[in-house]
Amino acid sequence: MTACLSCAGGGRLNALSAPAWRTTNVHMSTRPPHLVIDNRSARNLFLARHALSENPRQKQSRADLLSLIERIGFVQVDSINTVARAHDMILFARNQTYRPAHLKRLLERDRDLFENWTHDAAIIPTQFFPYWRPRFVRSAEHIKERWTNWRRPGFIEMLDEILAHIEQNGSAMSRDVGADEKKSNGGWWDWHPSKTALEYPRGPERRPQGVAPLPGPGW
Repeated sequence: MTACLSCAGGGRLNALSAPAWRTTNVHMSTRPPHLVIDNRSARNLFLARHALSENPRQKQSRADLLSLIERIGFVQVDSINTVARAHDMILFARNQTYRPAHLKRLLERDRDLFENWTHDAAIIPTQFFPYWRPRFVRSAEHIKERWTNWRRPGFIEMLDEILAHIEQNGSAMSRDVGADEKKSNGGWWDWHPSKTALEYPRGPERRPQGVAPLPGPGW
């Protein structure tokens, strides 16, 4: 059996028998050309692309970890911690010398990584930030409308207070804010106004004072 992948170079290629790209005359009205490879090669390609085919015990430095995350694009973040947190498991699966302290420093001190949303909460290489900035601008009003309809009322009014708290006290968790607010027993899912304000995706103009800007054309 074979696997078929899109091929920008044109024509069809069998990965086992064709020594090089073969192009054919293709009209714009015809189906796009394809690259045809066998299933084993497709599996190897997938594993290599996701950094799952390398020596998992090769010593990994902090710079190596950053290079890995830049290579795979982003790492999903999750608070659930049954065995370990999702991002730690993702990175450990690729290198068993991975150290969570390296990720913490890259994200919180070196600022080589930042947090935002892909399909879910994620840690993203800062070198990609300039490509994300237009998305922030484009989706600002949509996000505000969605969060206003999605969460309990009152969080918009809490934004300045939460920013002031961070400016005065540094990084904060949801348990550090909203002491006077009514809370349920929902744990992580109790999105009281202060927690919502803390989690709300802020635009560049709402960066707390004293927080260094990310590299790139503005923040």
